This record gives sequence, C-alpha cells and structure tokens, in this order.
Amino acid sequence: MRLQGFRDSPEAFGSSYEEEILLSDDQLAQKYSAVLRPTNDTFVLGAFDRAGRIVGIAGFRREARLKNRHKGVIWGMYVNPGSRGKGAGRALLTGILDHIRSVSDLRQVNLAVVSDNMPAKRLYTSMGFVTYGVEKEALRLDNRFFDEDLMVLRLV
Repeated sequence: MRLQGFRDSPEAFGSSYEEEILLSDDQLAQKYSAVLRPTNDTFVLGAFDRAGRIVGIAGFRREARLKNRHKGVIWGMYVNPGSRGKGAGRALLTGILDHIRSVSDLRQVNLAVVSDNMPAKRLYTSMGFVTYGVEKEALRLDNRFFDEDLMVLRLV
C-alpha cells in the first residue's frame, strides 16, 4: 500500500518509490517497526473496503524526547484513488485520534500536508486541525517544489 502511494502521489511523501525498493529487509523492518511491533505510542492503521481489501493507511508516532512527549505526529496518510471521498481517510483519522485519546496524555497532534492538496486539507480542517505554518519548498520532485502546510490538533 505504501509503495502504491509513492507511485500514485509521489509529491505527497518525503520518501520515494525508488528509495524504498532499495531498502534491505532489515532496513524495512527497522523503518516500519510500527507495523511489526505496534505500541500505544507508535502504530499504523489500515482502512479496508467491504471485501476486506486494504484501501488506505496512516501512521502515528509519539515524539520520543522527554520535552516533546506531549506531542504526536500523524504520518504516511494515504488512501488509494478509487476509495477517496468515501470515508476511508476520515475513518483512519478517527481511529488514530480515538486510540490516542484513550491511552495517553498527549496534548497535541501534528501533521504536514502538501499545500495544494485541498481534499486532504479539507478533511484535516473538518476534524479540527488548524494550520500553524507553511514550509516553503518542503519537497522537491523532478525540479518542482511543493510547499507543506504544518497543521496541529490541540487535544486539551
């Protein structure tokens, strides 16, 4: 699913398909430990259609450093194009937020989204996220630059 996202929406991710396929099994296991060994502080959720096929993913990680442990980050959100606009993204975000509210003392959740990705920004805004900054030229793909909106949801 993640590789599909890198191919379908390369401008939306810091990683790339070309980089990811070169990783060894050990590197993949380390990078995606949230899938292999989920905890309350680091995990990946999947969204599935009625036939049981995965149609979307999103990850969460709590900041590790002592002074930042009141914050978490939603990362790697992706819904395949044929399933967009049908509630999978909202279900993923709702699942993450419900879980972290029930098990932790987090005060805020951050995410970054490509500034011109209006459907994603509408979803995040509808769930209470607000933009607190813009990173200009955050990503570069084929000599084209993409800004990212930095968004936060205050939990308390």
